[in-house]
Amino acid sequence: MTSRFFATGDTSSSESERSEHTEDSFASGDESSEIDSSDEKKATGFEVGQRLARYLRDSDSEEGEERRVVRSARTKQQEALLSIVQQLKNHIKISDWISIQSDFDALNRQLNKYYKMDVLNETKKEPPKAYISAIVLLEDFLNKTAENKDKKLSKTNTKAFNAVKQRLKKNNREWEEHIRKFRESGAIPGEDLYEEDEDDGAEVDDEEQESEADESWDDSEVESLEEAEQERAPTSGGSQWLLKTGRTSKSSQAISHKEKKKSKSQSLPQSGQSFKDTMDGTSAAASKDFGITEDLPESAVDQKLVEIIATKGRRGTSKRENLLQLELLLKAAKNLVQEMEILFQIVSTHFDMAPMTIGYMSQENWRNCVECIERILNLAFEHETQVRFVVNHPSVETLDVSVPIRGDKPSSQTEEPVESDTNWDKNDKRKMVRGDMATVLEHMDDDLFRAWQGIDAYLPEYVDRLKDEFVLLKLLAKGQTYFEKEKDLERAARIACRRIQHLYYKPDDLLVGMIQASLQKTRKQLEGVNNDQWSCQDPILSGLVYPEEETQDESILLNVPELSIHQRPLKGEKALLRLAVLVYRYGSENLKSIVILCQIYHHALENRYYEARDMLLMSHLQESIGLLELPLQILFNRTMAQLGLCAFRHGLAQETLYCLQELCTPVHTGLGSSTVARLKELLAQGIVQQRGHEKSLEQERLERNYQIPYHMYLPVDFIEMAHLIAAMLVEIPSLTRAEAKNEAPQKRKIYSRVFQHFLRNSIRQAYPSPPENTRDYIMSASRAFIRGHWKDAYQYIASIRAWESIDAASATSILQTWRNLIQAEGLRTFIHSYASYFDSLSVTFLSEWFELSPARVHSLISKMIMNEELQASWDQPSGCVLIKRWEPNRLQSLCLQLTEKCSQLIDYNERLLDARSGGQTLKTEEREEFLKTASHWMNAGRKLSTDNWGKTRTATI
Repeated sequence: MTSRFFATGDTSSSESERSEHTEDSFASGDESSEIDSSDEKKATGFEVGQRLARYLRDSDSEEGEERRVVRSARTKQQEALLSIVQQLKNHIKISDWISIQSDFDALNRQLNKYYKMDVLNETKKEPPKAYISAIVLLEDFLNKTAENKDKKLSKTNTKAFNAVKQRLKKNNREWEEHIRKFRESGAIPGEDLYEEDEDDGAEVDDEEQESEADESWDDSEVESLEEAEQERAPTSGGSQWLLKTGRTSKSSQAISHKEKKKSKSQSLPQSGQSFKDTMDGTSAAASKDFGITEDLPESAVDQKLVEIIATKGRRGTSKRENLLQLELLLKAAKNLVQEMEILFQIVSTHFDMAPMTIGYMSQENWRNCVECIERILNLAFEHETQVRFVVNHPSVETLDVSVPIRGDKPSSQTEEPVESDTNWDKNDKRKMVRGDMATVLEHMDDDLFRAWQGIDAYLPEYVDRLKDEFVLLKLLAKGQTYFEKEKDLERAARIACRRIQHLYYKPDDLLVGMIQASLQKTRKQLEGVNNDQWSCQDPILSGLVYPEEETQDESILLNVPELSIHQRPLKGEKALLRLAVLVYRYGSENLKSIVILCQIYHHALENRYYEARDMLLMSHLQESIGLLELPLQILFNRTMAQLGLCAFRHGLAQETLYCLQELCTPVHTGLGSSTVARLKELLAQGIVQQRGHEKSLEQERLERNYQIPYHMYLPVDFIEMAHLIAAMLVEIPSLTRAEAKNEAPQKRKIYSRVFQHFLRNSIRQAYPSPPENTRDYIMSASRAFIRGHWKDAYQYIASIRAWESIDAASATSILQTWRNLIQAEGLRTFIHSYASYFDSLSVTFLSEWFELSPARVHSLISKMIMNEELQASWDQPSGCVLIKRWEPNRLQSLCLQLTEKCSQLIDYNERLLDARSGGQTLKTEEREEFLKTASHWMNAGRKLSTDNWGKTRTATI
């Protein structure tokens, strides 16, 4: 008998063997075999001979069974890679760097397996998109963790973090080009894991339908042939377990679409080309593909423009193809209106092509937009009697040719111009061009601002983008001139406000230096041009503000010796004033608030403290700033900081303290480094992670949108130093005077709680360490200042590193100003602290000790006597000041102590009554009468003791 393992599906052989087996079993009297066979039949549902040949049977008999899925090795490798990426995302959420390190190693091992599938190929294939997405996600999270210094990692996590940082930096060098393409595509790291042929299935189908007419073979015939082959070769037996190659799979269709798309993309212009080169380099084949030729009729051009605008935002449409079609359509424009509207659409398409991940255009695209807008404005100036811009017109089909500013809410700035366009002048026979030039210029400004926010300030690219600012100023100046000619003063005011926001933080000396440096480059380019045209050709001079009429007053013009008087632009103060008048007359309330804060900031920047202070008090913005928008609050904080620095440069200690006190007061006084952190947060100069408070991703995104670019930063360390130095010179004389008069701590006037907190902590230290930061230096100076060692205090202040943040000449002049203040306040502090130890003080001694003139010493002491800060009198013959002291006798001292004890007892009783009655007894008449009586007897006792003390003192004398 053959073995059951080699049993086949032959029924005759199986039945014969089974009969022989049953006869032998009955002969031997063994019934167990029959039971086993019946059990196997119940368990499997087939006979014993049939069970082992199931893979050869037809699929009809297995309808109720579970089918086996056959996958290729490539699919398995991709699924394994996606699984590792998902694990990496989960570990990133919990900041588990040990697991992240393991996932990164597994990711690279899986990539090697992925490449082994095509080891026989000579060329190395492209890496999977999931791998590039994963390493970009890991790189972004690593940079974010490195920036967040407040969040401490454990020892093991720190070790794993450093290991991943080194390995990732070395690993990404190989994929720099792929990472750059991934970021430029606008894909989301960790989310876009599939290739374009897998992710955009609908897009593939749409474009395949469009390309059916261009193919030389018919897809329907191929499909019919494939169906016939499938009918002739049904799946039966072992064929059902084999991989089907006869059918045209979706992946092969996607691959063919990818090849077609790649061939089309080769005809698109590169992003690095300028607008003019792109238009000149467009091939005739490309225009034939889109059906756009230069001999199109006027109506066909309008219809094609409407079709392109209608396809914007639809899925499956390529923005680069839209841009190419618009550029080809521009060549086919038949009139001025068509040309200008197509240029508007080209600018709009460039904005749409900006990646959403970074939020701004590349420098090449931005400059292409500048060329388009400048071309529109030039056409508008040349044909100002023929065309005009409109936004909303009842008789014209409305097309969205302007670009809305991202994140802006509808306000009066955008609503008012629309209303003015709706009430159009019927007598104006000029042709109307649909487009809002003011909105486009504002959007260009916003895009450049976002580029400054997103680019690292230490890269050369940031310096290149800074040069674009004066290109934009030139464009804004031309747009403002156009709207002023058209008497559209509301839009002119909006553009004037944008110009002010680019000029208010630049001092006149900086502008002069930039003009001189730019003129050196312009001379080489304009050797044959008359010098009178420099202001129009120079990129910096063309964007500044000039006087309306020729003037010979050099005091209002920038001092540029290379230029004649009529070529020089206005100084910052006069330029801002001329632009601000336009905004004050025709701008909205929001714009007026922005402009007045910019003017105050510029006055403070140019050391005009009293003009800036008066303008701030007249504006009354400090009363309602908490109700305004967040950008206005940031601008107000920057203005107050600059005003405080201006007062510090003038040596006004109390004014400096008042301006900077609210900015430099932390939310929690006990936090060590919270002063600088709060300054950065209020001035929008960095995202601060507060201890015990985690911000959501949405909150961080909003904070990043409001951050100030690096070149507009204020020196935070210098602001903190100015606040603490001013507080030292105001608080310490006040503290020593209160202690000399034995005033109660509750009655002492507090100027800066932050400084008092820091000073108390510093005095408590038995062995103070050497100063390390700004606060330590000023606390060391304060301890020396209290002892009367003004020279040591000045040396500590002069040694602070924050002085290096300004130029040496300014630092020297400011230090000299504050040295004189330290000498004067040091004299007052010394007299308050040590007057009780002297009977008389010589003017000569004080003059030599504090290095002040005798007249200055005499003036300071006389002022203290007049203000009742010092009980003394002058002895003119000896040149000394006589200190008057009255010491109470034994009885008077006891009376004073009793009075203090009674006062403390009353306070304790008040607190006890408040605790028992919940504060209700404070309003009863009996309580008020009791307090009046107690106060009357206490005052009478003090007066009696003082009178007796005076009589005793007089009798003794």
